Amino acid sequence: MTRNPVTVGPNDSIRKVRLLMRQGRVRRLPVVEDRRVVGIVTDRDLWERSPASLSEEPEADGHDLADHLRVMGIMTLQPVTVLPTLSVLEAAQRLREVHIGALLVVEDGILVGILTKGDIIDALLDGYRASINASRS
Repeated sequence: MTRNPVTVGPNDSIRKVRLLMRQGRVRRLPVVEDRRVVGIVTDRDLWERSPASLSEEPEADGHDLADHLRVMGIMTLQPVTVLPTLSVLEAAQRLREVHIGALLVVEDGILVGILTKGDIIDALLDGYRASINASRS
Protein backbone atom coordinates (compact mmCIF):
# COMPACT_ATOMS: atom_id res chain seq x y z
CA MET A 1 0.00 0.00 0.00
CA THR A 2 1.09 3.54 -0.62
CA ARG A 3 0.71 5.43 2.63
CA ASN A 4 -0.43 9.06 2.65
CA PRO A 5 -1.13 9.23 -1.09
CA VAL A 6 -1.42 12.50 -2.95
CA THR A 7 -5.04 13.64 -2.80
CA VAL A 8 -7.27 16.30 -4.29
CA GLY A 9 -10.37 18.03 -3.01
CA PRO A 10 -13.76 18.08 -4.73
CA ASN A 11 -13.34 21.76 -5.58
CA ASP A 12 -9.89 21.39 -7.15
CA SER A 13 -9.59 21.98 -10.88
CA ILE A 14 -9.20 19.34 -13.54
CA ARG A 15 -5.92 21.05 -14.47
CA LYS A 16 -4.59 20.35 -10.96
CA VAL A 17 -5.62 16.68 -11.26
CA ARG A 18 -3.82 16.33 -14.57
CA LEU A 19 -0.71 18.01 -13.21
CA LEU A 20 -0.60 15.86 -10.06
CA MET A 21 -1.16 12.67 -12.04
CA ARG A 22 1.57 13.55 -14.49
CA GLN A 23 4.05 14.63 -11.79
CA GLY A 24 3.38 11.63 -9.58
CA ARG A 25 3.04 9.19 -12.47
CA VAL A 26 -0.23 7.94 -10.99
CA ARG A 27 -3.53 7.04 -12.62
CA ARG A 28 -5.86 7.75 -9.74
CA LEU A 29 -6.20 10.22 -6.90
CA PRO A 30 -8.38 9.93 -3.82
CA VAL A 31 -10.75 12.86 -3.33
CA VAL A 32 -10.74 13.99 0.29
CA GLU A 33 -12.66 16.65 2.17
CA ASP A 34 -11.99 17.33 5.85
CA ARG A 35 -9.70 14.25 5.87
CA ARG A 36 -12.62 12.01 4.83
CA VAL A 37 -12.82 10.15 1.52
CA VAL A 38 -15.60 11.52 -0.69
CA GLY A 39 -14.55 9.98 -4.00
CA ILE A 40 -11.80 9.00 -6.37
CA VAL A 41 -10.78 10.49 -9.70
CA THR A 42 -8.98 8.36 -12.28
CA ASP A 43 -7.37 8.93 -15.63
CA ARG A 44 -10.36 7.11 -17.07
CA ASP A 45 -12.71 9.62 -15.41
CA LEU A 46 -10.75 12.41 -17.09
CA TRP A 47 -11.03 10.68 -20.44
CA GLU A 48 -14.67 9.60 -20.21
CA ARG A 49 -16.29 12.41 -18.24
CA SER A 50 -14.42 15.52 -19.36
CA PRO A 51 -15.60 17.42 -22.41
CA ALA A 52 -13.91 16.39 -25.66
CA SER A 53 -12.90 20.03 -26.15
CA LEU A 54 -10.78 19.97 -22.99
CA SER A 55 -7.25 20.72 -24.15
CA GLU A 56 -3.96 19.74 -22.59
CA GLU A 57 -2.56 23.26 -22.89
CA PRO A 58 -4.14 26.57 -21.83
CA GLU A 59 -5.60 28.86 -24.46
CA ALA A 60 -3.56 31.80 -25.73
CA ASP A 61 -5.14 34.06 -23.08
CA GLY A 62 -3.90 31.66 -20.38
CA HIS A 63 -7.37 30.39 -19.50
CA ASP A 64 -8.73 26.98 -20.19
CA LEU A 65 -11.81 24.95 -19.42
CA ALA A 66 -9.59 22.68 -17.28
CA ASP A 67 -9.14 25.64 -14.90
CA HIS A 68 -12.89 25.98 -14.43
CA LEU A 69 -14.08 22.38 -14.27
CA ARG A 70 -13.99 20.83 -10.82
CA VAL A 71 -13.16 17.36 -9.59
CA MET A 72 -16.66 16.98 -8.12
CA GLY A 73 -18.07 16.96 -11.64
CA ILE A 74 -16.13 13.89 -12.80
CA MET A 75 -15.12 11.94 -9.69
CA THR A 76 -16.53 8.56 -8.77
CA LEU A 77 -18.61 8.84 -5.62
CA GLN A 78 -18.50 6.19 -2.90
CA PRO A 79 -15.26 4.49 -3.95
CA VAL A 80 -14.48 1.01 -2.71
CA THR A 81 -12.69 1.23 0.62
CA VAL A 82 -11.06 -1.39 2.81
CA LEU A 83 -9.49 -1.61 6.24
CA PRO A 84 -5.70 -1.74 6.63
CA THR A 85 -6.05 -5.21 8.17
CA LEU A 86 -7.23 -6.74 4.88
CA SER A 87 -4.85 -9.43 3.64
CA VAL A 88 -3.16 -9.21 0.26
CA LEU A 89 -5.18 -12.17 -1.01
CA GLU A 90 -8.45 -10.65 0.19
CA ALA A 91 -7.53 -7.36 -1.48
CA ALA A 92 -6.74 -9.16 -4.74
CA GLN A 93 -10.11 -10.91 -4.58
CA ARG A 94 -11.90 -7.63 -3.91
CA LEU A 95 -10.24 -5.91 -6.88
CA ARG A 96 -11.20 -8.83 -9.08
CA GLU A 97 -14.81 -8.84 -7.86
CA VAL A 98 -15.47 -5.17 -8.47
CA HIS A 99 -13.28 -4.78 -11.58
CA ILE A 100 -11.28 -1.76 -10.41
CA GLY A 101 -7.59 -0.94 -10.22
CA ALA A 102 -7.25 0.29 -6.66
CA LEU A 103 -8.72 0.19 -3.20
CA LEU A 104 -8.69 3.15 -0.84
CA VAL A 105 -7.49 2.10 2.59
CA VAL A 106 -9.48 3.83 5.32
CA GLU A 107 -9.31 3.63 9.09
CA ASP A 108 -11.96 5.32 11.24
CA GLY A 109 -13.18 7.11 8.11
CA ILE A 110 -9.76 8.65 7.43
CA LEU A 111 -7.70 7.81 4.33
CA VAL A 112 -4.45 6.08 5.29
CA GLY A 113 -3.37 4.73 1.91
CA ILE A 114 -4.16 3.39 -1.53
CA LEU A 115 -3.63 -0.19 -2.65
CA THR A 116 -3.25 -0.73 -6.39
CA LYS A 117 -3.03 -3.84 -8.52
CA GLY A 118 0.67 -3.10 -8.86
CA ASP A 119 1.09 -3.08 -5.07
CA ILE A 120 -0.63 -6.46 -4.85
CA ILE A 121 1.52 -7.96 -7.61
CA ASP A 122 4.65 -6.65 -5.87
CA ALA A 123 3.56 -8.17 -2.54
CA LEU A 124 2.79 -11.54 -4.15
CA LEU A 125 6.12 -11.54 -5.98
CA ASP A 126 7.96 -10.70 -2.75
CA GLY A 127 6.21 -13.60 -1.00
CA TYR A 128 7.00 -15.95 -3.87
CA ARG A 129 10.69 -14.93 -3.90
CA ALA A 130 10.89 -15.35 -0.13
CA SER A 131 9.45 -18.87 -0.34
CA ILE A 132 11.89 -19.79 -3.16
CA ASN A 133 14.83 -18.48 -1.14
CA ALA A 134 13.65 -20.31 1.98
CA SER A 135 13.36 -23.58 0.09
CA ARG A 136 16.94 -23.20 -1.23
CA SER A 137 18.35 -22.79 2.29
